[in-house]
Amino acid sequence: MPGPPAPEGARSLQRNVAWALVGNLGYSACQWGVLACIAKLGTAADVGLFALGLALTAPVITLTNLNLRLLQATDAREDYPFSVYFSVKLLGTALGLGAIAAMALGLGYRGATLSLILAVALAKSFEAVSELVFGLLQRAEDMRRIAVSMLAKGTVSVLAVGVVLKLTGNLVLATLAMAVCWGCVLAAYDLPAAVRLTSIRPSLVLRALGGLTWVALPLGCVAGLGSLTFNVPRYAIEASIDPPALGHFTALAYLFVAGNQPLLALGMAVSPRLARHFVTDPRAFRRLTLHTTLIAGGLGLVAVAISALCGRALLTVAYAPEYAEYAPVLVWLAVATGIAFLATALSYAVTAARRLPEQLPIALLSLAVCTLASCLLVPRYGLLGAAWAVLATEATRLTCLAVVYGAATAARAGHTSPSPRPRPMTRRPPSWPAGGRKVTAREGPARLLVEITGCSGSGKSTLLKEVLHHCAERGVRVATAPQVLLRGIPRPIVSGRFLLNLALDLRGLRETVVARQYFEFLAFAKSVIRRDTDWRITGLNAYRSVVRKLGVHAALSRSPSGQPVLVDEGTIHSAHNILVHVRNPPRPEDIDAFCRLVPMPDLVVQVVAPLEVVLARTFARRDPPLRGRTREETERFIRHSYVLWDQLMTHELLSRRTVRVTCDGDSPGTCRVPAGELVDFLFGPSANTSRVASRL
Repeated sequence: MPGPPAPEGARSLQRNVAWALVGNLGYSACQWGVLACIAKLGTAADVGLFALGLALTAPVITLTNLNLRLLQATDAREDYPFSVYFSVKLLGTALGLGAIAAMALGLGYRGATLSLILAVALAKSFEAVSELVFGLLQRAEDMRRIAVSMLAKGTVSVLAVGVVLKLTGNLVLATLAMAVCWGCVLAAYDLPAAVRLTSIRPSLVLRALGGLTWVALPLGCVAGLGSLTFNVPRYAIEASIDPPALGHFTALAYLFVAGNQPLLALGMAVSPRLARHFVTDPRAFRRLTLHTTLIAGGLGLVAVAISALCGRALLTVAYAPEYAEYAPVLVWLAVATGIAFLATALSYAVTAARRLPEQLPIALLSLAVCTLASCLLVPRYGLLGAAWAVLATEATRLTCLAVVYGAATAARAGHTSPSPRPRPMTRRPPSWPAGGRKVTAREGPARLLVEITGCSGSGKSTLLKEVLHHCAERGVRVATAPQVLLRGIPRPIVSGRFLLNLALDLRGLRETVVARQYFEFLAFAKSVIRRDTDWRITGLNAYRSVVRKLGVHAALSRSPSGQPVLVDEGTIHSAHNILVHVRNPPRPEDIDAFCRLVPMPDLVVQVVAPLEVVLARTFARRDPPLRGRTREETERFIRHSYVLWDQLMTHELLSRRTVRVTCDGDSPGTCRVPAGELVDFLFGPSANTSRVASRL
């Protein structure tokens, strides 16, 4: 397993930023040096050809990378070992190389151009594997080794390209020499650095490989689309103008690569801490995001000022006098870069908050804007139109990321209120924990969520009705989830069970699609249901129920404060949909994963009854939990469910916030006495409306 990250105070943030800045600036300077060597020792057409190789290979390699470096660096819980990341990276890189070769041949490139594209692809592949090692070092906050590797790789790149190009004049051989040098740095320095922290032996566990790929796919698609968007103006220039113009535009844009490195260095240093702060300290998360954004804005202003005041001189010295006439294009690219800096700073926070799926539609929208702007502006305005297309794209991305960041912080704020003091479980009421603080004695804006759950047939619905009856008799203001979420919908529409469930399904689906803060839990639920269910329709129905429960929980957590809410079959009860199946009993490792990932209510009330009573109630119901099943299958399902709840509620993460109510009789008033004791426990024997309202 990877070594643990360095303690929060072991390495100062300033030192990490300094090392990251040294490495990134040195590497970007050397990369600019490679481009300058080609420009000075060759022609603008050579620069354009090299830029074409980068433009064709970068989107494919970036997509198959799946942005695993950033995902690993922010993997604060170490969900996957490095060996899994390494295997996915190797497979993706091999797939990317094959795709690039097929694409180049399909586009009709042959001869020297095809050889150059493949040489660039080989170099980018070595770079991709090094990036994964950097993610491991970044999580350990060992920025010094990353800096040394980047400086070494950049230096040998300039030397290899310059020497080979000077001796042979062959751009393909120079690019191949650069790729070989990058491979040597990977083998001689990067991989040994990874061995110091963990095993780099690839993993062949297909389930883990598939799970990581599924989690990383949205972020990889976002990165691949971002790289494609970045290169769309170059495609338009190559198609509408000529290769020298593409060389000029690439040379201008590459000047801002060095300017971008301080922000990238800052992101490398703050991303792991942003991830930890989002989980443990939302206020520190917002503060660190603000500081990062202010620094990004300052860097953007500096880039604009330098471009406006010294653009012509800078282009003449950096490349050649012919580049000076494009100084206005440089200024507009600087403005676009400044906006891109702000968007990049927000993207660090959004990724640390694990808002990964939302970034895919943002990337698609940015690509659409860039494509449309490039098609309209480049043929008419040339390189200036390409700069305007970049500006429109970055403005779109910044606006969308700001919206997602606001949603992430708002959703996290709904979970920051202190939970009730954990209580040990009790076997039967009324032996509740003595001297325990009442659940309503809490501070914070969020609602008090009390979930009633238990095995099918244990008496949950009956207990809820009795609790509501007791609260009405005493004047205690409580609500149910439908009363809160479906307010405004005419009562006859949701009076029936079918229409009520349909309305909650729609509300839950909307909340889950819009918020998506429970992506890991949904992925876990999907994998277990797909593995263990025996009927596809049963699995789809179970997954639908999980989506509804998560959406209801998300909506209730964000709703304004008010009376306590009693939830019948909430997120904890989704274990019934995920872990209970006809064929197989629940697995301990799945129960542990469920308890780690499931969003928790403030208090869990488990309703229990003897197994014989549960079976009798289930077979007497007109709406059994499984329809179309034989009696033997239904009994097996109920027995698995009974075992699950016994194991689930003794898990350390759940037992601390669970109380147990026994409803084991057959008479209609079986749950009335336990319900009264539960109301006494929640609100006190003399609870009334004003008392409860003053505590909330």
